[in-house]
Amino acid sequence: MAQVSAVAMVFGASVACACGGDATGGAGPAAIDPISALPVRADVPLVVAGESAHGPRVHVAWVGARGALARREGARLVYPSAFGEGFDLEREVRADGVEDWVRLPRAPERRELRLRVSTEGFAGLRLVAGTLELLDDHGTPRVRMSPPWARDRAGKVHTVGVDVEG
Repeated sequence: MAQVSAVAMVFGASVACACGGDATGGAGPAAIDPISALPVRADVPLVVAGESAHGPRVHVAWVGARGALARREGARLVYPSAFGEGFDLEREVRADGVEDWVRLPRAPERRELRLRVSTEGFAGLRLVAGTLELLDDHGTPRVRMSPPWARDRAGKVHTVGVDVEG
C-alpha cells in the first residue's frame, strides 16, 4: 500500500463562502475577501452559502480537528497540527468553492478522515460516483463535494472512498 502524504477535498459548484459569529475570521461574501470568510480555528465549521443570503447554508466540520489557529500562507490558510503533530489542515478559497487538504507526513493511526456535513434547509442529498450533492426542493444540486483523492510521496493520485452515515 502506498504511503499517503496528502488528501484533498473540494467543495464546489456555484457556492460562496460565508461565516458568522465570533469564532470566525470575518463575515460576508467571498467576493469581498475570500480568505477572511474562513474560520480562524480548525475545529470551527466552514459555512458554505448559496447565492441567496437567506437560503440554506452548509456547515462542514472535520471530525477530530483540534483548535489550531490558522496562519495565512499566500492564498491559503494553514492550521498547523490540526489532526495531530505534523498533520496540518490547509484551506484555500477558489473560484468554484473551497478546497481542503490534510497533510499526512506518516501513516495515521486511523485510515480515515471524517467530515460532519449539515443538511438543514436542504431537501436531500445524493452520492454519485464519489460526489456528494445537497439538493433543493426541486432535486437540483446546490452544493457539491467533489470526490476526494490522495497523492502519495511519489506523486501518484489515488481515489478515496466516500460513505454517508446518518
